[in-house]
Amino acid sequence: MKHLYTLLLSILFTLTIYGQEPCNYIYVTTSGTALGTGTKADPADMVQAIAIANGGLRSHIRIMNGTYAVNQKLSITVSNITIEGNFNATWDKVTSTTNVIINSTPALETAIVGTETIGHIIGIETVNNTNISLIDLTINVLNTNIGTTTMRRGNSVYGVYANAISNLNIIRTIITVGNASNGDLTAVSGAIGTFGTIGSCGNLGNCDGPVGNGGNGGTGGGNVGAATAGVIGSVGGGRTGGNGGGGGTGNYDENNGFSAGNGGDGGSGVLGGTIGGSGGGWTCLDQGCNSWPQGQTGSIGQNGTDAISYNTAIQSTFGQFLQYYIPGLGINGLGGLGGGGGKGGGGGGGDSGGFFCGNAGGGGGGGGGGGGGEGGEGGKGGGAGGSSFAVYTTGGTTYSFLNSTLTAGLAGIGGIGGSGALGGTGGTGGNGASNDKNSWTSNSPNCNIDQAGNGVCALGGCFDGEGGAGGAGGNGGAGGIGGSGQGGTNGVSNAHYDTGLGIVATSSTSLTTFPTNVVITENQGCTNSEINFAKTTLGAWSLGNNGFVVNNISQLVTSYNITTDNTLPAYYTTTGIKTIGVGIEFIPLLNIVYNRSLPIITAPMRICSYDSLLVLCNVVGALQYEWIVQEISSPFSLTTPGPNVYVGNQVQTPAKSKMPFNTSGLTKTYQLKLRVKDECCGWSIPVYTTFDITDVPLVLKDTLKQCKGIAVNDTAVGHISYVWSNNGGTNPLATFLFVNDTTVYVIGTDIFNCKKRDSTFIKIIKNNGLVVPATLDVCPNQNFDAVAAGVVSYLWFNSTTNDTLSYIISAPIQLWVRGTDKFGCKQSDTIKVSIYAPPTALLDSMRNIALPDIEINITKNDGGNFALPSIVTFPKHGTAEVLISGNIKYTPTQDYIGNDTIKYSICLANCSDLCDSAIVIIINEKKLTASGGITPNGDGLNDFFIIEGIERYKDNDLVVVNRWGDVVYKAHPYKNDWDGKAMESSLKLTGDYLPNGTYLYILKLTPNEDKPITNYLEIVR
Repeated sequence: MKHLYTLLLSILFTLTIYGQEPCNYIYVTTSGTALGTGTKADPADMVQAIAIANGGLRSHIRIMNGTYAVNQKLSITVSNITIEGNFNATWDKVTSTTNVIINSTPALETAIVGTETIGHIIGIETVNNTNISLIDLTINVLNTNIGTTTMRRGNSVYGVYANAISNLNIIRTIITVGNASNGDLTAVSGAIGTFGTIGSCGNLGNCDGPVGNGGNGGTGGGNVGAATAGVIGSVGGGRTGGNGGGGGTGNYDENNGFSAGNGGDGGSGVLGGTIGGSGGGWTCLDQGCNSWPQGQTGSIGQNGTDAISYNTAIQSTFGQFLQYYIPGLGINGLGGLGGGGGKGGGGGGGDSGGFFCGNAGGGGGGGGGGGGGEGGEGGKGGGAGGSSFAVYTTGGTTYSFLNSTLTAGLAGIGGIGGSGALGGTGGTGGNGASNDKNSWTSNSPNCNIDQAGNGVCALGGCFDGEGGAGGAGGNGGAGGIGGSGQGGTNGVSNAHYDTGLGIVATSSTSLTTFPTNVVITENQGCTNSEINFAKTTLGAWSLGNNGFVVNNISQLVTSYNITTDNTLPAYYTTTGIKTIGVGIEFIPLLNIVYNRSLPIITAPMRICSYDSLLVLCNVVGALQYEWIVQEISSPFSLTTPGPNVYVGNQVQTPAKSKMPFNTSGLTKTYQLKLRVKDECCGWSIPVYTTFDITDVPLVLKDTLKQCKGIAVNDTAVGHISYVWSNNGGTNPLATFLFVNDTTVYVIGTDIFNCKKRDSTFIKIIKNNGLVVPATLDVCPNQNFDAVAAGVVSYLWFNSTTNDTLSYIISAPIQLWVRGTDKFGCKQSDTIKVSIYAPPTALLDSMRNIALPDIEINITKNDGGNFALPSIVTFPKHGTAEVLISGNIKYTPTQDYIGNDTIKYSICLANCSDLCDSAIVIIINEKKLTASGGITPNGDGLNDFFIIEGIERYKDNDLVVVNRWGDVVYKAHPYKNDWDGKAMESSLKLTGDYLPNGTYLYILKLTPNEDKPITNYLEIVR
């Protein structure tokens, strides 16, 4: 069968992609800008990339290798953010070293925690988010803007600050932070307490008038307001002066002082107050007056108690780990207790109607007590050092730190506590007052009773009535000494501190890497996507959780060996961090972020042989589609697929291919493999399906031979319906009658509705293959055979039916024959038969010059296809024989000179009866004799070159050459007349004698001589 063309039929394959993730990378380069959109063509800088991610549309920041300067805090405000480095210039993931360096110089900021204000700088901050990942980065948070102190506390440094974060991943990342600042290192002592104020004077008693009021008590040191005024004396049972008021208590330090209480008021009446000083009495002898009691001086107030001091040295404990770290200030020292106020003086006794006094005067008021002194201020607590944290976590869960180096800076130093101060001095008590005899004219008190209690009687007696003088108020007590302040705390330095777990890491952790001769390149970070691994070291691969080698042969078979291969394509079916191993070394290297859905191929299970395969793919955003079709032995044993029969690699266009011919008459199974490449995830792993190509044989004869003018039939077999090209017939049997060679086609439809075309070539037999010779040459009157061939039967002109005709002729003739081939096609032809012509023998002659024998070519001038000649008549003067070459060897009788003859006969090789004869004449002559040299000196002896007998050869030819082959003489014919002169020479001119020497001569006796005579001659002079 000949398959001359393929039907343009097609089977449609439909490919459906479900749930393909959009590309949500944000690209950052050292040339990225603050206005960049974060694409490969328009990359962003670091700050802009975080802003884009916080917008919520894209979440995976990819950073090209390089060094980045960031002058502000990077604040992540949304969940599911990944910041990943180690991408080269073509955005391939490389793993040899960490090559993304972020140098951060954030500004100092303050925060209020409770009632405390603290300061700090933060490199990266994320609050109330989930799934935050930092991968393959070097983050240096520099303390350029750390400042000094905030409210006497040192400022802290946070590399990564994570508040209420769930699932924080720091992988293959180096975080190094700068030093915290020191706390206030100056020791601040307390202030000295202020003094108490002086008590007021008592009011004068009036003659025959009201009693004098007691004076107000003095104000305590540091207090606001005055003590209570003295009590006015009563008029009843006596006209006693009023008691002086008690002095106020001294103030105390604001932190922890205690009041000593106000001084008591002065006593009342003659005896003075029960709290204040008692009224004192002494006898006034002037004018015979009775004695009037004088008020008693108030007692001194109690001194304040000294406060207890703290240890001023730096504390060994730390501050509070709350929302932020709060550096622990030292406790301020307690203030000294304030001094008690002095008691007021007692009021003077009034006149009770003495012997000489008519109207008794009122007693003078007692003086106010002095105010108590203020307690000394306690020393200030020491300042607290700031802290340095590579990572600080609070209120979150699930922290993963894999193969990362975390290095905190130095902690700030705390200060020592200040010393307490002295208390203030108490105030002086006020003076008491006496009676004023000018009772109704005095407008101001006259404090004429001193602190010693010495009253002075009024001059002029007491004719107007006299009263006792009030007592002086007591002095206030001194304030107590303040206590020393407590020392502050040093800051802490932790690689990682968690407020729930405490110190997780106090110092740097090691960064685990593969050996330098292992390089792994991650194509993309998606599930179901090819990731290429490469190494140059020994050791089997370990792919980690849900990692598999790509099955590149079939759905179940790969050509890669996880134990021995240095290059390996792999894939993962789940997201997450994947730990890769080589030999005994393992590293959490890959971050599989996105779930990628695999293509789903929808295809018929069977297509027809010769059909085209049309594949349509609706993958959105794919860059390439790789389709490979291979023949496989069985859909259940996909281990050794055959070579590719189709490979298609189009960009967003259908893949189309004519499938291979299946002419086996059997069903063959083929495997269709597909990979899809997109911007986000690169190449997907292959997906497979199988389909069958059926071939139901359509059987026709390859060739039909049609005798010219005779119809032939052909029958199609194997299918259920047919259409013939010559007449549109639909029967299996078709009849053909053509004039010229023609190809007839039939289209058959099999039980699977597959169409197949086959053809028959109709060969018009114009020559059925009869072969006879065109001519024959035969011997006359002899039997010969004429042979025909090429057909199955023959008929000669004389009714002979064999392929060979035996016949005898005496004259030329034409023989006729007709042949019939296996198809019944008949053809006639003729043979021209001719009679062989007899041979022709011609007369020959030959000269023999004294040779013992000669060989004579007697047939060179004869004609005809004859056999070896034969001798009819032998020579009379010698012998002759026929050689195998056809020549005759003639040997003359010794010394015979003269002619001799031989008669020979030649006959045709095929016809021995056709012959002819001729005579050969041999001329035997004497041998020529030539002189061996000449001496051409003119003496008549041997002056010429003499060849004896040369005169018999009138047509001779002589040539003489020198040793270099130059012709120096020639003659035709030579007549024994050369005397050594040059005819032609490159050495001599014509006519000059040749130099002495040896020369070669060549002599031909006849022009056609086959064997000339050669010899040497000498020329000697």
